[in-house]
Amino acid sequence: MTAVITVIIVGILIGFSVTKDDKTESWYTTASVSNDGVLINEIIDNDFGNGRNRGIWRDIPDLSTDGIINVSTPTANDTVTYLDEKSESRLKLGCLSEGTACIRIGDPDILWRGLHRYELTYELPLEDFTGYAICGRPEDSFCWNAVPERWEYEITRVTAQINNADWLEKPQCRVGNKTSEDGANCAIEQVGDTIIVISLDHPPETPLIISADFKRSRQLGNTFSDSFILDSPPMPTPDQAKFDWRYISYIPPLIGFLFLGTLLATFYVRRMGRDVVKVGGAVEAAFADSNEVNSKPLSLREMTEMVTLSVVPPEGIEPHEASIILYEKVTNNALQSWFLQQSINGHISIKGKKGEELQYLSDAEPKDTGLLGSVLSQVFGRDAHETKQKVNLKKDLPKPIKKRKGTDVIYEDKSDRSGFIKGWRNLSEGLEEWFDTSDYWIHDDISVGKLKSIPKKTVLVISGLFACLALAEPGYGGPVVACICTLIMGLTLPAITHSWELLIRSPKGSGLWLQIEGFRRFLHTSEQRHVEEASKNGVLRQYTAWAVALGEIDHWEKALLNASSATDSGVSTSDIYFAGSVATMSSASTAPSSSSGTGSGGGGGGGGGGGGGW
Repeated sequence: MTAVITVIIVGILIGFSVTKDDKTESWYTTASVSNDGVLINEIIDNDFGNGRNRGIWRDIPDLSTDGIINVSTPTANDTVTYLDEKSESRLKLGCLSEGTACIRIGDPDILWRGLHRYELTYELPLEDFTGYAICGRPEDSFCWNAVPERWEYEITRVTAQINNADWLEKPQCRVGNKTSEDGANCAIEQVGDTIIVISLDHPPETPLIISADFKRSRQLGNTFSDSFILDSPPMPTPDQAKFDWRYISYIPPLIGFLFLGTLLATFYVRRMGRDVVKVGGAVEAAFADSNEVNSKPLSLREMTEMVTLSVVPPEGIEPHEASIILYEKVTNNALQSWFLQQSINGHISIKGKKGEELQYLSDAEPKDTGLLGSVLSQVFGRDAHETKQKVNLKKDLPKPIKKRKGTDVIYEDKSDRSGFIKGWRNLSEGLEEWFDTSDYWIHDDISVGKLKSIPKKTVLVISGLFACLALAEPGYGGPVVACICTLIMGLTLPAITHSWELLIRSPKGSGLWLQIEGFRRFLHTSEQRHVEEASKNGVLRQYTAWAVALGEIDHWEKALLNASSATDSGVSTSDIYFAGSVATMSSASTAPSSSSGTGSGGGGGGGGGGGGGW
C-alpha cells in the first residue's frame, strides 16, 4: 500500500514540477452607460498553463440571451453554447441553477493549453446598476460588479473602465469587502467622463465592485460610446500557447530522493503498529463480537485483502461512528452524517434547496433524544419540543444584545445559526470523546498515535512548502534544496499515510472496519439501479447518510441525480436536497470573519456572476 501511495505522490510531484498553474493574465472590461442600458465588453486573456482545457464558461445574473451581442475567441475554438436551466452540463460547470445566462465557449472534443483570448459583449438594463443605498453607498448610486464573484482564477491585472460617466462623482473601488484605504490592491481615477479602475493580483472568487454617487445636475446620454482611454492588451501569440518545460530538469533527482526516503520510512512504519484481528477467516474476523478472543496483528495491506463487498451497512453502529472507525479521526463527514441521522430518526427536519432550513420535530426534550441530545438543545433550544424551533443556516448572525464575562454572547432570536455553530463544535468534542473511550481501539496506543502524528504532519507540510518554493523560485535554493526537502517528505509520508497503524484497533474494531470498508466500496461503485432499489426498500436516506459518513457522497449524489430523471424511480427532489445539505452545514458551522476579503460587501449592483475553465 505504501508503495502505491508513493508512486501516486511521485506522479503528483512530477506533475507539479512541469505544471504551470491556470491563471487569468488580464481581465479587460468596459461599461458604456446610457438611458438605454449598460453595454459591457469583456476581453479575458486566460492562461490554461500546461493543463488542457476546452475553453471557459461564464454566467451573468439577469442576462437573457437577447441581451448577448457577441461571444467569440480569436485564438481558440469559438463554439458557443447557451445552456438552459435544465441542462445537466450547466450544473457541472458551476452556473447558478436559475436567473442567469450560462455561456460555454469551446468544443468538448478540442483541448487547449497556454494563453488564449475570449471576448464577450452584452447589454443589461440600467436598473440593475442603479438604486438607493446599494453597494454600501448611502445615497442614489451606480454600482457595477466588474469582476464576477465566482470567477475561479486569480487575475494578474484587471482593467475596468466606465464611459459616459460625467453624471457620476466620488467613485470608489472595492476588492471583496476592502477598499483601497483598507489595503485592497485597486486604484481608481475619474478622467473626464471616464472612470478607470486597475486591480493587480486580483484574488479568485472575489468581486471587484465599482460604485459612484449621482450628480444631481447631470443627465445620462442617449447613445453608447466605444471611446475609452485605455486600450485592450496585445493579442496573445502562438508561442504563449505552447507547453512550458521549465522544470523538467529537476524531475530525476526529485524522484530518486523521494523514493529513497519513502522506502526507508515504509519499512520502519510497517513494523510500528498493526491492528489486532480475531484469528480465523475473513468472516470470523469481520464479526468479532468481543475483544477477549484469540487474535493476531495484521498490517493494513493484509486486512485490505480480507475485505469483501457488502451491499448493506453494518448493524449496531451509526454512520458517524463508522466514519471514525474507518478514518480514525473525527471529520466533517462524521458530523454531517450525525445531523442527517437525526432527521432520519424523526427528531429534526432538513428542508430547502440547499438543506438550509432545520426544524425540531420530536415531542421529546432535545436532551432525551440520545447520547448527544445536548447538541440539539444547543442548536434549537431546551424548549424546542414545545416551540418546534426552526433554524435557518443561511441567516446571518444577529448583533449580540448581552455579554457575560466579556466572552459569552446571548442572542434574542434562536432562528439564526448561532446555536448551530456551538452545537457543531460540541458535537465534534463529543465524538472525539467517543473516539478516545470506545473499545474499538486498544487505548494504551491510541493517544500515543495521535500525538506522534502531529509533528510528522508539520514536518511534511513545511518540507513540502520549501520544496515547492525551491522549484518555483531558484532564489529559495533551487534543485538542491528541493531534493533535500523531497527526501524529508519521503521519510515523513509513510508515517502519516499509515498513522492508523499507530492507532491499533481491537478485534471488535478491526471486525467493524472490514464490514465498513466493504460497504464503502459498494457506495463507491454504486449505480442508478442501486439508488432505485434503496428507495423502494425505504432506506435511501439511510444510505445517503452512510455515503456522507464514508466520504462517497459525490458518487452517490450523481447516482441520485441519474435516478431522479428516471420514471418510477421513487427518488424525489427532497431526497436530492437532503443529499446536498452537507455543504450548507459545513459553511454554516463556522462563524464569519469580520475581516474577510471575499464577498460582495453590500447588496445591489449589476454584473457579476461566475466563470472559469472547463
